[in-house]
Amino acid sequence: MCNCSLGDDSVLYTEKDNDLKEIPFEFGFVENRSPAETKIFYSLSLITSVKDKDGVEYKDKTFTNFQLFTALQDSGSQEIIPFQSLANQGNARNVNGTWMINKFRTPNDEWWKRSRFMDKYVEVLLTYYNYDNNFLYLTNSEVGVKKTVR
Repeated sequence: MCNCSLGDDSVLYTEKDNDLKEIPFEFGFVENRSPAETKIFYSLSLITSVKDKDGVEYKDKTFTNFQLFTALQDSGSQEIIPFQSLANQGNARNVNGTWMINKFRTPNDEWWKRSRFMDKYVEVLLTYYNYDNNFLYLTNSEVGVKKTVR
């Protein structure tokens, strides 16, 4: 059983060993269209908005992390880093209010050994650390899918 409390900043905390620890908000879903077919999953699109208590919207903010799972693959928790410049390309772009995340592969040291996510389904876990006490609204989520040629 979780001994949890809601702090003054609307963040959920848990008491463990007399130490308060912040619990992030998590949202997960499964992409499973055409369940009998093996597919390549190549992108993740999110329509989100982050607003403060006065309704001011922050267009450079969205979920903090994402993680993808298939039956045999796990991306590990990946920080969502917004594209800022050619020097700092990040892994996400906000295009007309839609966050596009394209750079996910299985984590290996050598870039040429990283494989695409391929299976009949993919599980997506989105995490939001509410450090600024804002409100996160998720309007839509979509996974880019291609049929395999095999």
